Amino acid sequence: MLSLFHTDGARPVAPSLPATCLPGRSPATNAHVVPACVVRRTSGSFALTKPPAPNRHGPTRLVSELGAVTGLAMNSTISGTPARPKDVPLWLLAKAVSRLQQLITPLPSEAAAHSDPRGNPTATWQIQRTSLPSVRRTCPDCTTSVSVTTGKFRVNANGKLLDVWLLTRCAHCGHNARIKVHHRTHVQSFDPEKLSGYMDNDPELVAETLFDPLIARRNHYTLDWTDAWKLTVPENQPVVDWRMNVQVHFDIPVPVRPVRIIAQGLQLSRGEVERMITDGRITSAIELSRKTSSTFDFSVAPNSP
Repeated sequence: MLSLFHTDGARPVAPSLPATCLPGRSPATNAHVVPACVVRRTSGSFALTKPPAPNRHGPTRLVSELGAVTGLAMNSTISGTPARPKDVPLWLLAKAVSRLQQLITPLPSEAAAHSDPRGNPTATWQIQRTSLPSVRRTCPDCTTSVSVTTGKFRVNANGKLLDVWLLTRCAHCGHNARIKVHHRTHVQSFDPEKLSGYMDNDPELVAETLFDPLIARRNHYTLDWTDAWKLTVPENQPVVDWRMNVQVHFDIPVPVRPVRIIAQGLQLSRGEVERMITDGRITSAIELSRKTSSTFDFSVAPNSP
C-alpha cells in the first residue's frame, strides 16, 4: 500500500489510487512505466491531477525518460523489496544519462541578432553541416587516404552476439572497407531504438557514429571537413559601426580557426581580421588563431575617431 504523509507530520493517509498512478510494468509490453497522474495536497486533502504536457527538453520530459530507471526504486519503496541493479539494462541507463546531459546543456539557438543589457548588438552564428565529411584512412589497395561513407551499416549475428560496422568506400579505387562500431556485443546490451537505426541505416545515426571520437580512435581515422560545413549568420546582422558581441555555436565537431569564421561572417579578408585583432578591435577569451570546435564568444569594436 502507498502511504502519503501530511507535511506537518500528521498521520498518514492511504488513498485508493488508479492503477495508472502507480509505477511498475506494463501488462502488455512488460516495460517499465511511470505514474500517469500526480498526487497533490489541496486544503488538507489530496487530489489527483495529470502532469503538464511534456516539454521537448524540460524537466517533465526528463522525468518521463528516466521513469523506466527510477521505476524500480519506486517499486522497492512501495513493496519493501530492494531493487536489483541488474534489473536496469545498460542501454537504458546510458539513454537516461544522455537525456540528463541534454537538460543540463541547452541546445544552441538559431542564428539571430539582438541586443545585450548595455544596448550593444549581439549576434549568434551557427556552424552547420552540409554533408558528411570524408574519412582520412589509408586504403589497402591504392594507398590513398580519402574514403567516403556509404551511409550504410552492416549487422552480423553470431547467436546472441552482434557485430556492427559502418561501411566506407575509397574515393580513388572504390575499395570497400569497414569501420568497427560494435564487436561481439550481446543483443540485450543494445538500445532497441539504436539497433533499429543500425538495421534501417538511419542517416542521423550514421553521422553520430562517424563523429564519435572513440570509434575514430579505435579505427585509426580522422575526418576531413573540406566543403562539408557552412557558417550561418543572421540576415539582420548590423554593420560593424559600433561595438558588437558575437557568439559562435558549433552544431558539429569541425575544427576550424576562429579567424576564418570571423572573416567569413564579417565579410572581411583574413588579413583585415588579423589587423583588427592586433589593434585590439576584436577581442576574445580564446586564442583566435588556434583551431577549435567549441562554442566561443568575441567582440568587435568600431574604428576609433
